[in-house]
Amino acid sequence: TSVTGVQTCALPICAYNEGMRAPTPIELSCADPDKPCSLPAGFNSDPDLKKVVAKTWEGGVRGKLTHNLNWNIGIYNTRTINDIQFIYANNPTQGYFKNVGQTERKGLEMGLRGKIEKLSFAANYGYVDATYQSSFEVNTIDEEQTVNKGNKIPGIAQQTFKLRANYELTPTWSVGGNLIATSNQYAHGAENNQILRGVAPKVPGYAILHLDTNYQLSSNWS
Repeated sequence: TSVTGVQTCALPICAYNEGMRAPTPIELSCADPDKPCSLPAGFNSDPDLKKVVAKTWEGGVRGKLTHNLNWNIGIYNTRTINDIQFIYANNPTQGYFKNVGQTERKGLEMGLRGKIEKLSFAANYGYVDATYQSSFEVNTIDEEQTVNKGNKIPGIAQQTFKLRANYELTPTWSVGGNLIATSNQYAHGAENNQILRGVAPKVPGYAILHLDTNYQLSSNWS
């Protein structure tokens, strides 16, 4: 194909993989609702937890816009079975680990990277919809509440943007930086995505900028 006179090419990619993990010793040592732990740091004989199995489908395309400019787009879907969740007890500082059924993470990733004379750069955008696919009960300070199928998983930002740039001041000296920006996300303790005691269930988005420089002293030292 041709875009404004520039020859482009695309390479399709698709894959399926399946993985699993056994419950960790920390999770196994704190899995009894009748014996919640303040901190999961002890190792006791508690009920077994089922292994966590993740099944992922992914596919995408990648190609070149110019000789020095590459792009990629990918989509994926991960279904996790027997996912493990930390359930708070009536005391907000105590809880236990429990298998809570299925969760799902589906998303999109896009990237653009290239080099223009002395400037090299890479930009990546990611979108993920992480949801519970099974209902289960959780405790709050005031009452027991239900997490329903479709509720968002806390601690996972839906949108993430990453930008990296590097400029060669001389053949041996370069300066650069990278920017990481994320959207807001549900806070842990708001698994049912509801306001608790007048507190908003979401943590605001944020951005972090890192700057760096590199000097090549020799072929083996920098």
